[in-house]
Amino acid sequence: MIAVALELIVRQAAAAGNSTASAGGTAASAVPNITYPLTYPLSEVENAALFAPIKLFSMRCLFSQLPIDVFFCGVYTLMLTRYLEYEKDTWWTKGTVYAVSFMAYLISGFNTFFVSNLFVINFGLYSPFFDPTYSSWFPFLDAITACLTQCFFAFRAFRLMGRNYYLLSTLVLLIAASLGSGFSIPIIWATRLQSLLQATQVRPSMLVWLASSMVANVILTVTILWGLLQSRTGWAQTDKVIFRLVRMTVEAQLLPTIISVAMFAEFLATPSSLLGNAFQGVLSKLYCLSLLYSLNSRQNLKKIAVAVSTANQYTGQNVNAIQVDVETETYETRTDGNKYNFNPHVSDLEKVDNDDEDEWETDMRAEAGGDATFGSIQGSVNSHVHLTPPTPKSGTTPLVQ
Repeated sequence: MIAVALELIVRQAAAAGNSTASAGGTAASAVPNITYPLTYPLSEVENAALFAPIKLFSMRCLFSQLPIDVFFCGVYTLMLTRYLEYEKDTWWTKGTVYAVSFMAYLISGFNTFFVSNLFVINFGLYSPFFDPTYSSWFPFLDAITACLTQCFFAFRAFRLMGRNYYLLSTLVLLIAASLGSGFSIPIIWATRLQSLLQATQVRPSMLVWLASSMVANVILTVTILWGLLQSRTGWAQTDKVIFRLVRMTVEAQLLPTIISVAMFAEFLATPSSLLGNAFQGVLSKLYCLSLLYSLNSRQNLKKIAVAVSTANQYTGQNVNAIQVDVETETYETRTDGNKYNFNPHVSDLEKVDNDDEDEWETDMRAEAGGDATFGSIQGSVNSHVHLTPPTPKSGTTPLVQ
């Protein structure tokens, strides 16, 4: 994006020079110390003359991406620390997080070096601003980061939409187009071009990179939201978890989608502006943050799911639960002297057990249909049940009638 902006500015200056020459003046009067047509590479004097009209605004745009990137890098570090402390994921999820983390810190380091090269190492020189050696790699680095995070969310959208292979194929093609076009940009610069002022030849690749990444982000956001909304069950507690997932998706993916759309619109509307360079410094970190935000939010979702499960047990909304009612009879042994006539030689417990046994024997005789049948049942019961009366404590006085 830097290259296209600078190249268009030079073309406007050249057009002004040609119009001046056709009016009877000299071409060099449009921009001092410049002769047209330009021959590459340009000298330091020519680069300084071309950069002078856009000096202040361009330097602000080029420098702004560094503090923004460093700020988001610090936020990403905190989120990564939390992920490593609490989460135990599958190998491919961990691999995605490690790869995205590597790219996040690599881009931050590369961005620091790029800005230092312009404003510290080559302080006072203007030729590095037109040198494509380093600036041409930003689209490729951003494309790799976007590819990793978009593949993660593409798999999630694929499962939410009922394993829709048409959707998966479309997303894979868009992600591959973004990655391929991003990689072609530094290759074209390294093999064919010598200055950022020749950016016309890479403009198609820039358009493909921005457009494919933007469309993939829009499709991912819409399909994941649609799949979650279609998963509503009608149960209030379960829908609470789904709406929480919807909110998490909006928070994680909507901002990268908006920035990618803004970059594409800005590139089409004002290609000669370096304002898109500030967006470029933000977008790669937003991809990284969206991935970790989605993974770290599962801790809160687990708490909500446990609360929903507990609430469903009390409200009866858990349709998968099976309730079994078991009726039990309890017997209470009482030692009320007014109810029983106690024998001084029989303990309280033995007296109550004998009364219960008499009632049970009467019921069993009636159900068995006779004494003979009951005799066999009683023998079977007595062979397994033995009653041992408790021994009175020493020093106690037996009860009397």
